Amino acid sequence: MKTEYFPLTQKDLDILNFVKGLQASDHAILFYNDLKNCRQALFTFLKAGMDKGEAAVYVAGRETSKQNQKATDEFSVNVKRYEMVGALKVVNYDEWYIINGKIDIPNIIMSWRKAVDAAKERGFKGMRVCSEMSCFFRRNLVNEMVEYEKACDRRLEIPMTAICAYDLNLLTPLGEKLFLDVLKTHSHILFAEPDLGFNVTLEAVDDVLEKVLGNLSKGVLFSNLRNFFGLSREDIPKMFIDFRSALEKTFGDMTAGLLENMIFRELYLKLTNGAYVPHGGLKNEGVST
Repeated sequence: MKTEYFPLTQKDLDILNFVKGLQASDHAILFYNDLKNCRQALFTFLKAGMDKGEAAVYVAGRETSKQNQKATDEFSVNVKRYEMVGALKVVNYDEWYIINGKIDIPNIIMSWRKAVDAAKERGFKGMRVCSEMSCFFRRNLVNEMVEYEKACDRRLEIPMTAICAYDLNLLTPLGEKLFLDVLKTHSHILFAEPDLGFNVTLEAVDDVLEKVLGNLSKGVLFSNLRNFFGLSREDIPKMFIDFRSALEKTFGDMTAGLLENMIFRELYLKLTNGAYVPHGGLKNEGVST
């Protein structure tokens, strides 16, 4: 059965093209409201890597292998063909993250290292991985999830490319601190519904910079970002780690950190106050089993 999506806008196409080009050590976060849109982005990301000779691992957040298979069958990815040649591995979260109800962070990271090494031994050029993080929320292991993300860090030490997918319906109700902790461990901020999500992020950046710097100095900063760092205003969400680096080189680490915190807080407020209402309202479609 073919999945029906909302009509793709130019920003939808832009984000799908962007995820194709993510590089080794990138550790992106993908916010979503609709799980089908999320998986469209994730499978686009994985397929682009496999088409370039990379291996891929998809850690699914569903409860049963039958549900996972149903999800992969909905997309135009020949899962069985990729699995047969060893390019794709689809696993459930309880085979990778939460084994016997517990999280062993060193073991998870070691498993990623072994997977990358095994892929290279089989002749693959690299590895792309993506994870549906809803399992940690369902199992009340959110604090452990944050510690795992911190252990991975913004730039992955392991030579692989990763996207972690977070359901906003699960993440935002748990408070600002958790939201900030999760964001700070990722290099790129992506939205499965980018037409609204990126607008909200850019509004948060604009509001904070204008409040701190004033409108004129904000304009000068955007000009410098473009001229000296090759970073346009529209690129800031999906290239946030580069934006953070540019702020650090411009203002110093302490001020850059303060601006980052203020932007993330403003983004959280906008997301929880209804500024981001994709396709008629926030609704949780990603955790039913």
